[in-house]
Amino acid sequence: MTTVAGAVLSSFFDELARVDDFGECAEQLRKLVLVDGVFAEPAVRNALFPDSQ
Repeated sequence: MTTVAGAVLSSFFDELARVDDFGECAEQLRKLVLVDGVFAEPAVRNALFPDSQ
């Protein structure tokens, strides 16, 4: 079963993946949010900025 929020986020990640230099980030965010269900700021920040640790 697909939720409206899941569909919107999936569309967002599809578009983000098309932006130069965001393909890998989009896939990491998609897995984190849609598959793992994680919305915590530290995890999202790590997906966006993996080299900042």
